[in-house]
Amino acid sequence: MWLVLPQNIYFALTAENVVSPIQPPQVPPYNPLGTTTENTLISIQWQKNMELWTTVKNVNAALIAAARSALDQKTQAALTNLFLGTPDRVFLDFYNKLYNKWGKSKPQDVKANDDKMNTPWDPNVNDMSELLNQIRTAFMFAGYIGHPKSDKELVTTGERLIMQTGLFNEQYKMWRRKPDNEREWIHFDAFWTDEYDLWLETSRTASSMGFGGNVEEEVSNEEAAFYDSIRQFGEANAHNSSTFEALSQSNAQLSNNIAASIQQLTQRMDGLAMAVNQRPPAAAPPPGYNPQAPPPPPQ
Repeated sequence: MWLVLPQNIYFALTAENVVSPIQPPQVPPYNPLGTTTENTLISIQWQKNMELWTTVKNVNAALIAAARSALDQKTQAALTNLFLGTPDRVFLDFYNKLYNKWGKSKPQDVKANDDKMNTPWDPNVNDMSELLNQIRTAFMFAGYIGHPKSDKELVTTGERLIMQTGLFNEQYKMWRRKPDNEREWIHFDAFWTDEYDLWLETSRTASSMGFGGNVEEEVSNEEAAFYDSIRQFGEANAHNSSTFEALSQSNAQLSNNIAASIQQLTQRMDGLAMAVNQRPPAAAPPPGYNPQAPPPPPQ
């Protein structure tokens, strides 16, 4: 990968450090004063270096040939005249010359690439690798056309597209709890691939055990039932409240009526007592009055 990617793009995609090989000498650099064991190790290392150098040279040549074959004859002829006397041995050198001469990007190219990068993702249709490739491809193209994107832009785009699905809230919380240096793109790939695979596995397990096709759908149904219970309780409580209020008003009215009746009764009793007190006393009997006993009953 490092043979075809500029360094700023390569190191944003991987933490693996690569040093371009240096052409080794034609023969092993033996030490005339060294031991047999030392010179044997020198020969083994030289052979490894030569194999790596030869492989890199052949891959670069194949990449350049493939790129040239994709160009029309007029452009190929122009390349031959432009690079005459300076044959390209490294693909990235060839690409940079090609881009500096003809590769001028337009604003619509940048926008089209951004639109592709931000295309919504459906995890029920495409797996996580599709989303990662979508972002990674747009990132590489942006670097090639001279509008490179930062590592933060890659991560932010991935987070937004994942959260838009509404299916990975708990996984996102786990991701956000990680230290800043563990929330870079080189860690994003591995973390979200594992979490997506686990989500897919649990969803299929729930479906096979008769819990429905989607765990999130079941959770949503439970939440709906919960909120419906709250609504019914609220309606019942509102009815009870109105009943209590009516009873309170009736009690208050009865209390007022009883108080008024007691007051009226008290007033009547007071009036009766006053009338008794104001009645004139009975006349006294005359002097010497001796009341007779009642006559005897008839025989």
